[in-house]
Amino acid sequence: MPISQKKIDDFLASFRKAVSKRGGEIHFIERSEINKDLASLEITAAQATKEVLSLKNEHYQKGPEADKDAKKFPNEIGDIWVFEKEINSKKAYIKLKLAESVHNSAIVFPKCFMHESVTSNNKKNEKKAPDKIKKGGKK
Repeated sequence: MPISQKKIDDFLASFRKAVSKRGGEIHFIERSEINKDLASLEITAAQATKEVLSLKNEHYQKGPEADKDAKKFPNEIGDIWVFEKEINSKKAYIKLKLAESVHNSAIVFPKCFMHESVTSNNKKNEKKAPDKIKKGGKK
């Protein structure tokens, strides 16, 4: 069953409210890839926070769904929501979780950032590849 736009808007509003309560701070999951992902997107953590806070329901991809890493975080509950947004000509896949701790305080963080380049350079390279194959075949 498709999710309603209102449910997406409600989640994003709750997420923004929780971030505001934490002084505008978003907790990024500590993993080595997050720094590479942000670097690949050519943004800082502060810029990533602005991008996350500017998400709209049109960026929604899927969710809510169970957190596959829930066992790693036994002291919190919450579902994963996935969004996609173009940042610096690259697609950023953004997983958000509005987690509630066992202490009943909202802990808010993007689960992770992943990227996929959508620059025109890739299209140019794809067009050139068949020419190289043809030249190689003639030799």
